[in-house]
Amino acid sequence: MPWLVAADREILPPSSEWASRVPYASFLYYEDERRLDAELDDWLAAGDPPVFVGFGSMSGDATTRIGGLLRQALSSGGRRVLLGAGWAGLGAGDLPPGWRVAVGDVPHAKLFTRVAAVIHHGGSGTTATALRAGVPQVLLPLILDQYHHAACLHRAGLAPLAGSLEKVTAEGLRRALDATLAMDPRPRQAAAQRLRGSDGAALLADRLEALAAGERIPPPFA
Repeated sequence: MPWLVAADREILPPSSEWASRVPYASFLYYEDERRLDAELDDWLAAGDPPVFVGFGSMSGDATTRIGGLLRQALSSGGRRVLLGAGWAGLGAGDLPPGWRVAVGDVPHAKLFTRVAAVIHHGGSGTTATALRAGVPQVLLPLILDQYHHAACLHRAGLAPLAGSLEKVTAEGLRRALDATLAMDPRPRQAAAQRLRGSDGAALLADRLEALAAGERIPPPFA
């Protein structure tokens, strides 16, 4: 069965064992046409860009734990914070001044260009969208490929290593946020520009059409 890697080759490079046998198609982006909620849009415009924190479909003890650390890590200095409730239900109860909860599905591509940084779990979709937005990131992986994404972004000079969602401390998260905001923005901007010019979906379609036309595509492994 033919293989294709839906990722950016420079950020998530191939193994030398299969680099010449598996093609890349860059990230696949869903171009969500929805607008941001009007109240959220107004809130974003009313102050400094906030830090967005969201862990998508991650839930369980690790996300319950991190919810208690966020206030300690982010509430100092009057920083605005936007919490993506997600499956973890972040933001339950009273919030510090300048904090807000985004409940429900928010179009990340439109949101991430308007925030100061994104703290997330390192899922492929969130990571790719934040990369294309050119926004500073802090990845707190929990499972599977999330650890790989965190390591690759660190190696590419695009994000600090912050530890896992299960083990990060409030002080560690605070340091990681300060570190990502202080990083040289040029590698991040270069990656964003490259990804904005990519079209992984078109490359994938070309490959599928070649298969349908009966062209022989070598298998990924000998």
